[in-house]
Amino acid sequence: MATTPAPTPTPKATALLVVDFQNDFLSPKGMLGPKHVKDQNLTPNLHHLVSAFRKKGGSIIWIKSEYPNVRQTDPPIRRLIRPTDPKYADAPLNDDFLAGTHQGRTPCCVKGTFGAEFYDKVVPLIEQNDEVIVKSWYSAFTDTNLDSALRKLGVKDVWICGLMSNVCVLATVSDAYFHGYNVRVVTDCVFQSWTPTVQAIKTHVEKTLNQPVNHVLIQYYRGGEDYISEHSDKTLDIVRGTRIVNVSLGARRVMVLRTKRDTADGGRRTQKTPLPHNSMFALGLATNAKWLHGIRQDKRAINEKSPEELMEDGGRVSLTFRLIGTFVDREGRIWGQGARSKHREGAAVISTDAEEAVAMIKAFGAENQSSDFDWEKFTARASISWTVKSNHDPTPTP
Repeated sequence: MATTPAPTPTPKATALLVVDFQNDFLSPKGMLGPKHVKDQNLTPNLHHLVSAFRKKGGSIIWIKSEYPNVRQTDPPIRRLIRPTDPKYADAPLNDDFLAGTHQGRTPCCVKGTFGAEFYDKVVPLIEQNDEVIVKSWYSAFTDTNLDSALRKLGVKDVWICGLMSNVCVLATVSDAYFHGYNVRVVTDCVFQSWTPTVQAIKTHVEKTLNQPVNHVLIQYYRGGEDYISEHSDKTLDIVRGTRIVNVSLGARRVMVLRTKRDTADGGRRTQKTPLPHNSMFALGLATNAKWLHGIRQDKRAINEKSPEELMEDGGRVSLTFRLIGTFVDREGRIWGQGARSKHREGAAVISTDAEEAVAMIKAFGAENQSSDFDWEKFTARASISWTVKSNHDPTPTP
């Protein structure tokens, strides 16, 4: 989850965290070799961002990874304390993977090697008085002085960019959030392109449904103990008339749909839909409004499960695709379906008003309970959403 502070940094109130712009990720001579991150707009956008921060007096902190060749120790026990505000009550802490460190077969960012050095196009941006944090875990907060450095500077709002969006950036974002900072992810300076496998699945989804998608949430269910509570998807930013699509890979699980309480005439109805390997489940927004959906825990013994349910040792990969119609630019201006401004021209900066944030949280809860909730009647746009960035407005299907 990410929060979005005002887009104009003020001295000592805002910091930019630049994560892992290092040779092993960006250079063709690094660990990834020909599969290295292609530096198209990434470092030019970073140049623009760093320049803007320096002009406004914000603090810039450069974060680099230095992993040992072999990691023998286990991740430390995470005891991050959630803030007392009720809005954090159901938010998850970093999982075991994000709380960990690099343990791959191929050494990465090893201290003293070319791969651990900052990428050459980034080096000129680093000034003598900039803070440099060296980390050995995915999160820049684990076993470093980052938190104390930020508090010493009086920082309340952090902007985060870097590599990779699904590992070190995500782990750092999560920990920053639970340390009580307002967090903004600068998507123009985050590597988050579609991988070849996900791109192939995305293309198949679009062809099958005759509908474009521009966002995917990827989750891994390690076994029957992992589940997702019943809920309705929050549709503020989902383009009207489109469908939410889930692709399942691996062990078969069951999607349970149940009508909301306010639609229960004579009792709530339940439907169970098996999700076998390589299946696709499409959910229309009208159904999403009337029904909750979730995947319950499966605590049956192994000898009670079918071969389909035991594939990949019970593991399942879930990819949920959506067409998002709300956009944010690097200046923090928001426009589109879920914003007050529907077009880029005239777009305003994201609100950080506390009352609007509370109203937004209550609205999310209301949509989860009510079958006739209408976002058109709700005009506030709070600062707690992680919003997809795109250079172009979507082209929704009729």
